[in-house]
Amino acid sequence: YALSFGDNFAFGFGGKYISSSLVTYSATGEAVDAGLLLYTKERDFTLGLSIQNVCQISNFSQYSSQEKLPMVYRAGLAYRFQPQRPTHFLLGVDLEKPIDGDAIFHGGGELCVGAAKDLALALRAGYSFDSLNQDLGGTVGASLGAGIRYNNFELNYALVPFGVLGDTQRFSLTIRFGTEGNQPTPQ
Repeated sequence: YALSFGDNFAFGFGGKYISSSLVTYSATGEAVDAGLLLYTKERDFTLGLSIQNVCQISNFSQYSSQEKLPMVYRAGLAYRFQPQRPTHFLLGVDLEKPIDGDAIFHGGGELCVGAAKDLALALRAGYSFDSLNQDLGGTVGASLGAGIRYNNFELNYALVPFGVLGDTQRFSLTIRFGTEGNQPTPQ
């Protein structure tokens, strides 16, 4: 759930239910993610802050104890070149800090092509500089994606290779409610 406040501020949060099993053991739990966006009136420059995985999960043992989820803090900056035009380019960087791990730097870009007032297509590419995964080989760190927006609906796809572990494919569907005059492009 997210809301915009004025021309320069947005806040959002989401809840999730987690269920995992390993052989004969299982664990469940709930978690909350929250984020904050600060942007210029023209929406060309954006600062984002977020926290992910706030809460606990039952652990995989036969005893009913709790484990903390791997909480993650993020801060990012994005710049949109000519954001008021239907076709524009975005560059972004962010820093991810897992509570119990090393910081990870991410960078990427997006080309958004506005085909009509209510229709836009986005093509994305990025790279994650995570020293922990570098020995997996292949194209670890690279990612490609695409998204399409029609009115208040968005469908996004990303391909994230993990070397010898295989590829991860991610899909998301977003539905925007309300009447906001300046609908954002897929991101």
